[in-house]
Amino acid sequence: MSNRYELLYTDHVAEVQRRWEQALEAEQFEAVLVHSGTPISSFLDDYEYAFRPNPHFLHWLPLTRHADSALLVLPGRQPTLFYFQPDDYWHLPPADPEAWWADRFRIEIVRDADGALVAAASAETCMRYRNAEMTDFATLPSQRGLGLAQYLLAALEDDMEEAEIPNLYTIARARSAGMNRVFYNRGYEMTGTLVNNCHIAGQFEDMHVWCRSG
Repeated sequence: MSNRYELLYTDHVAEVQRRWEQALEAEQFEAVLVHSGTPISSFLDDYEYAFRPNPHFLHWLPLTRHADSALLVLPGRQPTLFYFQPDDYWHLPPADPEAWWADRFRIEIVRDADGALVAAASAETCMRYRNAEMTDFATLPSQRGLGLAQYLLAALEDDMEEAEIPNLYTIARARSAGMNRVFYNRGYEMTGTLVNNCHIAGQFEDMHVWCRSG
C-alpha cells in the first residue's frame, strides 16, 4: 500500500468519525457499536451464502470477509475494532490486521463469539507511573439500566490490582449523570472539572475528573 493511499485512508477515517460524532450528538447517544454482520446458512445444510458485510461497517473498514466483528465508536476516542479471528479447524480465519488500516484503530482480537457483545470498557495503563485511565465505556441501548458499566469497572479494577497499578482515574462528560454516578458508587472522588476540555461532535464539553488510589 503506497503512502498516498495510506494518507487518503487516514483522512477518510477522520472524516467518517467526525460525521458519526455529529450524529451521536444530534441523537444524544454516547457511543455506537457497529456489527459487521453474520453469515446466513442454507436450510438443512452446512453451506453458507456469500457473506455481505454491513455497509455501515464497510464504510469505516476495508474488511469484506470479516463476519462477527464489531466497531465501537466513542466521541473523542480512537475507534475500537473487536476483530473476530476464531481458532477454527474447518475454516480459514481472517488474517492478522494489516498496519496500513489497523493503525487507525484500537484492535481487540476476539476468539470466541458464542456470547453477544453488549457492553465494553478499557483501561489505558501507564506502567511507569503505575496509573490507569478507566475509559471507553459503552452499553447497547437495549441493555442499559442493568449496571453493566459498574460491573465492567469492577472487573477492570481487579485487573489493575493484579497488575499492581493502584492509581486509577477517569474524565467523565459532565452532562452524563449516569457515568458520573458509576464512578461515585465505586468510591472514586471527584477532584475537579476540566472546563471546555474535550472536543466532542463539534463542540467543547466540560469533563469531571474522578480519582481513586488503592
